Amino acid sequence: LGLPLIDKNGERLGSFCVLDSSPHSTPLSDEVKSQLQILAIQAMALIEHNRLSVENEMSQQRLLEASRASIVNEMTRSIAHEINNP
Repeated sequence: LGLPLIDKNGERLGSFCVLDSSPHSTPLSDEVKSQLQILAIQAMALIEHNRLSVENEMSQQRLLEASRASIVNEMTRSIAHEINNP
């Protein structure tokens, strides 16, 4: 049994499935199917959480780089002003 992993935008990321090494002649019970669906939902929640964490980290990195660039720009202006106005 496999269940699709679909993000909030409807993008299919893969599937959550359980494999067994021995064949079964009886189909899975509704309870087992329900538990697998819960596991698939949890897996998707973890994927989304990880995605948001990565996006947050990237945003923080961009802010830090912009801040550094601003500081360097301000220092360059200050030095240029001092050179032009001794």
